[in-house]
Amino acid sequence: MPVQLPGVTPELKRLGLLLLRRMAFVAISWTIIYFAMQWAATGPAMLVNLLVGSLAGVVIGWQMSDNAVGEIGLTGLLLTIVLVLACWIPMWGLQSLWASLMSHFAGWKMTFGRWMLLSSATIFSMATAAWRLSVDD
Repeated sequence: MPVQLPGVTPELKRLGLLLLRRMAFVAISWTIIYFAMQWAATGPAMLVNLLVGSLAGVVIGWQMSDNAVGEIGLTGLLLTIVLVLACWIPMWGLQSLWASLMSHFAGWKMTFGRWMLLSSATIFSMATAAWRLSVDD
């Protein structure tokens, strides 16, 4: 018999499962991007990180908010905040995890190129998620 937590409605459970599935996509994508872009962490090649981070943010924001109004059932500012946080938490959490592990094991430091990759993905995921939700509303 499944465990029923008090106060957890079927709608809230459906929202949680949907967000977890979409956050898993973001986590897998960010891990691939993090390791694939290590060659562009320093030097002139780090300008590529701005483009890659921007494109990654657009894809992540679009994927997170695609048909979210119909599937989640929320609208407006609350849905925008929930989806933007669902974009940011896996990116920043994994960035922190990988940065601390790779700093310890491989000597990788947080350079301007790595910061540019993360910040451009953060900004563009927020903008794309909000824009996509406004189209669905």
